[in-house]
Amino acid sequence: MPATRSGIYQLNEGVQVEQVHSCYLCGGLGRVVYERLRDRLFGAPGEWGFLRCDSCGLTWLTPRPVSEDLGKIYARYHTHGAGVPPRPAVARLIDVVLATRFGYSRVSTQRLPRLVGCLAGSVRVIREMAGFEIMYLHASNRGRLLDVGCGAGEFLVRMRNLGWEVQGVEVDPNAARVAREHGLRVFVGQLRQTPVPACSLDVITLNHVIEHVYDPIAMLAECRRLLVKGGKLVILTPNSASLGHWFFSGSWRGLEPPRHIHLLSLRSLRTCAERAGFSVAVLRTTARGARSFWSGSARIKHAGERYSERLLAVGKWLFFILANAACFFRPRSGEELFLVATKEQE
Repeated sequence: MPATRSGIYQLNEGVQVEQVHSCYLCGGLGRVVYERLRDRLFGAPGEWGFLRCDSCGLTWLTPRPVSEDLGKIYARYHTHGAGVPPRPAVARLIDVVLATRFGYSRVSTQRLPRLVGCLAGSVRVIREMAGFEIMYLHASNRGRLLDVGCGAGEFLVRMRNLGWEVQGVEVDPNAARVAREHGLRVFVGQLRQTPVPACSLDVITLNHVIEHVYDPIAMLAECRRLLVKGGKLVILTPNSASLGHWFFSGSWRGLEPPRHIHLLSLRSLRTCAERAGFSVAVLRTTARGARSFWSGSARIKHAGERYSERLLAVGKWLFFILANAACFFRPRSGEELFLVATKEQE
């Protein structure tokens, strides 16, 4: 087996792995933060750990699977395979907020609904719920959108219905098949393998994708190549400095060993975007996904134990309230990082 910059290939319960001791961004040595973690969600084999670079804030998986064995760690992964779910009970309110705050005028323009939308949109939590339904893309930005890691196409269907010209990229052929059943144009494979012409897209979205990638800067550089001048890159990814990570430690849902290769901080995500040639317009954290992070983290922490689903439901709502309050007073503590960057030059 070939040598790597950090060691030689080894076997980890049947998965070929390599040790990575130096930081991807600055080359410094990392310190151990977790060891002997297992995949408690999807049952991938092996024991895994994470190192953290105190210089740039990057956290990374080690040992990590080699690319030839990625299929073994994604064998039971959901990959958004359930298809497009029904809209929630608050869909009407969200749609009115999209009309009043984000310019999607297809929603009813009756005075009362628009007034409700204006009032609701002034509430941060509701505005976040609506905004991330569309990755904070205003109607005035409508154009050609590519969603990388589009799964079964829920987001693409939503954006198509709002007037965007959409297409997706997905490595899971089963998820791509479900997306195509919704009439979507979806390419199967890696971003660099897609036949999308250079300088042809207005927006590229990466929703919980960059943390799975061995070379994030190379992926972002490819995104930049595909965007028109002035085009937007929108990223959502777990925040390694979140409240949930502090609370759950090695059981935090955002770690997800062995599929999450890099866990980013505000600083390290900015570094990746800027080295790829982007100009960062928005970079912040959000607690909008706190409920799902709580649920996943609690299941990991109590794996194999009996627990009350009712208490789990209460806990996720309490954590949602706490995480949003914490994010208001300590803006770096949200469960996810949100970045919007632009391609300023050809």
